[in-house]
Amino acid sequence: MPKKLAIVGGGPKAAAIVARAAVLRDLLGDNKVPEIDVYEKNGVGSAWSGDDGFSSGHLTLCSPAEKDVGFPYADVLPRHDGKAIAPILYGRFSWSSFLVADGQYAEWVDRGRDYPAHRLWAEYLAWVFLQAGQGVVEAQVLDVAPQAKGGWHIRYRDGPATRTSYADAVVLTGTGQARPLRSAVGIPDGRIFDAETFWDAREDVLEFGEIAVVGAGGAAGAIIAWLSHALSERSDATIRSISPMGTLFARGDGYAERRWFSDPTDWRELSLADRKKLAERTENGVISQRNKSIIDNARNIAFVHGHATNISWDGSELKVDLEYDRRPTHPVKADCVINAIGFDSWSLLNLVDEPARAGLLAPAQAALRETAAENMLPNLSFGPGANLGEGLHVPVLASLAHGPGMGTLGCLGLVAKSVLDGYLE
Repeated sequence: MPKKLAIVGGGPKAAAIVARAAVLRDLLGDNKVPEIDVYEKNGVGSAWSGDDGFSSGHLTLCSPAEKDVGFPYADVLPRHDGKAIAPILYGRFSWSSFLVADGQYAEWVDRGRDYPAHRLWAEYLAWVFLQAGQGVVEAQVLDVAPQAKGGWHIRYRDGPATRTSYADAVVLTGTGQARPLRSAVGIPDGRIFDAETFWDAREDVLEFGEIAVVGAGGAAGAIIAWLSHALSERSDATIRSISPMGTLFARGDGYAERRWFSDPTDWRELSLADRKKLAERTENGVISQRNKSIIDNARNIAFVHGHATNISWDGSELKVDLEYDRRPTHPVKADCVINAIGFDSWSLLNLVDEPARAGLLAPAQAALRETAAENMLPNLSFGPGANLGEGLHVPVLASLAHGPGMGTLGCLGLVAKSVLDGYLE
């Protein structure tokens, strides 16, 4: 009897696992490949489509479209029924196959193979699910609980009812919750947004003259680039970019950096400190080259260095308190503040109904979290030392241990292989 995987979230990582499973079922038979339940409350690709926050849908993907659900297509040796997986996976589920099926391939090539808009990427993900014949449980997962005899219970809301299902393993996907900034009570609604809520409110934000954006990474870069263009004809509008060094650094995007995403075989030969440095250079606290170019050419952005410590309201405007080198500096006044300091990937574990989770997520336990991440297994699940239950896969937290692409779009095919293949019969 095949095992069952429960995937929480209907985004790129779910699509990659679904695509690989479909190919393996054709090669091995249905009884050899795990059944998959995908739980998604807002629809496949909803975080990319512009219909559910996180994006306008018109933003441009920060990685090449060819880094699709099967990339890097490394399974080129005949294994299953004398056939290699990579050519079949590419033929059925690649970005190019999607464009061919949709009649857009020639135009995409003639336009220079540009990075696609988020909304088109969401359409691609939905197409992958359709091609794979994979359904979706349209429900909000309330919690996942490891069972004493193995496996997991998934509790979810189905309309007014609460239901529970079983799976042998759970895959948590997504970015986690937006990191909060401390703010005082009494601030009027519609003055503070984060990287999830900003995009739905972006037209309202344009009514303000002084807009502060806090953050130095990809979320901040996308928001600042969009605002600078949208407000380019308003001489009375200023965007204040608040970041630790008053500078937005571009992502290292050459071959020497990209190869670690496509082939992380030697990743653990790097020291822990160097792995962190490389992650900072390529993913954490950097912005895309495209947004960097837009921001560098904008005339309506002021750069402020410091860490935002608190946001308050004086009756007419917001005040953002700043620290630099652990000392207070001049605060920034603004009509509106966008908190774009990023997302807390560890907050995904808030779904886990297991006593050890609370200790792991305690604010003072950063060292414990780092140890748990460093000891994640090759299948991108937590090791026994984390005491979270066997078979809890969280790819976004596995980058430190198994390569920078595990938490991004950099090697979705490797993510799928790492998670899925251990459950083949």
